[in-house]
Amino acid sequence: MRVLSIALLCLTALWWRATLAQEKASVLMIVFDGGNGLMWCLEHRGACQDVSLPSVNYDGLKDRGGAPQIAATLRRAGYDVDERYFSSYWALHQTPASDTPSPGVLEALAAIDAAPPETRIVVIGASEGGLWTHLIAHAVPRVDVLVDFDVLCTGWQQFQNELPALDPAQQLAVHDRLGELIDTNPCHGANIIPYTVSANLEVRTSLFYRDRPLQNQPVEVLLTDIIPNRRPDGSTAGIFRFVERDEPHGHLLAPDDPSVIWTSAMLLYLLQLP
Repeated sequence: MRVLSIALLCLTALWWRATLAQEKASVLMIVFDGGNGLMWCLEHRGACQDVSLPSVNYDGLKDRGGAPQIAATLRRAGYDVDERYFSSYWALHQTPASDTPSPGVLEALAAIDAAPPETRIVVIGASEGGLWTHLIAHAVPRVDVLVDFDVLCTGWQQFQNELPALDPAQQLAVHDRLGELIDTNPCHGANIIPYTVSANLEVRTSLFYRDRPLQNQPVEVLLTDIIPNRRPDGSTAGIFRFVERDEPHGHLLAPDDPSVIWTSAMLLYLLQLP
């Protein structure tokens, strides 16, 4: 029944494809990975001087495959998609996990600023990456769809501690764009969807539905978003939820996951709305 429901949702969303034939719409897809640097450092012993520093985070979700699949679905429906990938960090930085500098929230804001007015903005955050996508949603009043994959907000003090290590120009830019938002802990707003965001897709994992023994994945208990999203007034207007029953937190946004298929279909539907 679950698979049938997803299939029907996909067919319904694809029906809208015909309306795109007359005019090709542009979509800027901003994708934020979470705190993946720690896991990379643990898997590559000796490569990181300090595995606890947030600056080891990198933009790795493109390689996992689920986000590119979402972009490919939109392209098949006729959209011109510009997909950009970012790390869970303040700005462009060097990390041992990447051969090239990894972009952060400042580069994401610049990409949105540079997008033509008619471009639809889709912002996707996974795990701790959702900390930055929610900051963007509060700072930029032109996000069409905010997509949350098990958003968590941890280690904010560590990010704060690394602010002085940024290039002076980066520090000024951070305070200019996010100053009022980061004066207080943004974790308090990690489940609040501002009214300027037209729609929110919230994917959350749930251990209670999985067929896998809990003792085989105890860390996943701590890596699950247990607080539903809401608007500032407590309502759920424009918020759509999906419980990922098959994959744990660390496997989200893998190709062909039910939540990836659902997100693709919902985006096809929502991007057609005025």
